[in-house]
Amino acid sequence: MRTITESQFNQLTLADNAVTTMQISPDGMKITIAVDGGAFSTQDGKHQHFNVFLLQATSKSQIESRIYDHINKQWLRNETHDTLETICEITSDNDIILSGFGRDTGMWLTFIVPKPITVTATLEGLALPQQGLYNPSAH
Repeated sequence: MRTITESQFNQLTLADNAVTTMQISPDGMKITIAVDGGAFSTQDGKHQHFNVFLLQATSKSQIESRIYDHINKQWLRNETHDTLETICEITSDNDIILSGFGRDTGMWLTFIVPKPITVTATLEGLALPQQGLYNPSAH
């Protein structure tokens, strides 16, 4: 298991992997997400694949959820309480922003964790970066 910082979120590739768990606490101030695998880009340009990405973040303010209405070209409140099927973008500046396609609606969905006070992000089942592929039948 490897813990990563918010500043390393831009090194993650999660888009091809399913969100297996997504929960927001009853008070709306804590989010828990698990993604079924992905890749982490190291500083030397290699990619380390992992089995699970886990994120827990807590804020003093409620987590915002918006859905993009592509017909009227406007952002709306996520009244359907749709969750993410995949995470295509994850950024962190002052807020953590998770964006991707909704599990139920298929529409673009964004969750914003305003100014998080606690963040835990881990990669589980991290493989070592590979220099090349080994083909046992060639030897």
